[in-house]
Amino acid sequence: MIHKTAIIDSKALIGNNVKIGPYSIVGPDVQIDNETTIHSHVNITGNTKIGKILMRLMFLGDIVGQTGRTAVMEKLPELKKSFEPDFVVVNGENAAGGFGINIEIADNLFTSGVDVITTGNHVWDQRNILEYLDREPRILRPINYPKNTPGN
Repeated sequence: MIHKTAIIDSKALIGNNVKIGPYSIVGPDVQIDNETTIHSHVNITGNTKIGKILMRLMFLGDIVGQTGRTAVMEKLPELKKSFEPDFVVVNGENAAGGFGINIEIADNLFTSGVDVITTGNHVWDQRNILEYLDREPRILRPINYPKNTPGN
């Protein structure tokens, strides 16, 4: 139920069974998820998501070799435009020809729009990545490795 004194912009996306209280204002670019309650005198503006809509996550699986890297770097801008993810995660442990990942490849993936690179046991195949793992928080090593293992 939307109270008769509430002002809702026509560009706002309002889910089912949403309650918006008296004298509330909902601007454009606002998304309110199903079964959310907005109490009285609330002003919601900007690119805002409220309710169960927490985050759109895009996860691209294992990037293998140059073909995989090229596909991600060429297609990611288009995918991001189509799906509007809030956060992009890729697995990069095989990005260097099926044998780990190196600094240049990681930097290129970040430049193309990747937010985080996950890894696995192959991350250690390229030795130059070891010191980079400690200073680059966006590359995640496997969590089941001992705490003194390089990386985050």
